Amino acid sequence: MKKLLIVVLCAAMSIALVSCSSGVSQGDYDKLKNDLTELQSQYDEVVAERDLLKDQISTMTEEASVSDAPTAQAESTSPATTQQVLVDQDGILITYNGLQENELWGQELKITIENNTDQPITVQTRDVSLNGYMIDPILSADVAAGKKSNSTITIMESDLEANGITTFETIELRLIAINSNTWDDVLDSELITINL
Repeated sequence: MKKLLIVVLCAAMSIALVSCSSGVSQGDYDKLKNDLTELQSQYDEVVAERDLLKDQISTMTEEASVSDAPTAQAESTSPATTQQVLVDQDGILITYNGLQENELWGQELKITIENNTDQPITVQTRDVSLNGYMIDPILSADVAAGKKSNSTITIMESDLEANGITTFETIELRLIAINSNTWDDVLDSELITINL
């Protein structure tokens, strides 16, 4: 585009010089000069438009790379979601499914509870420590006989702050299950370790 306009301008100047030397009137010369000025103005508009488009493309590219960066950061720092069987005894299977943030309370360990017994159960935690600090998480999940339930062990933000915990390394806990109707013990697990 730029080369084409330069060629047009050069041709117009050549015509102007030839016309001047062959006795073109002042009016024709002024008209030719105005035409050249208009061509130059059109060329400047095209160049300005091109530069504006370049700036817009550059801005959009920068915004795209910035919006992609947090996603990559979140993916690289998110806790592993590898499943781990925590308990598989007395007809009860409890599986750890990963860690997630709860914006209201703190952090949550996602678990799945399978009750393969013929009685309703309530599952709770005991003797929980995080990175060696004793904490009191929340879990009281009711699961009917022969059913499954997705639940969470909620670790309160206040426990994290009180113990200066900013990263999760190791959680140790026991899981118990009681009959929801009679309150009889159904399960009392050994100490379980989850490495995060």
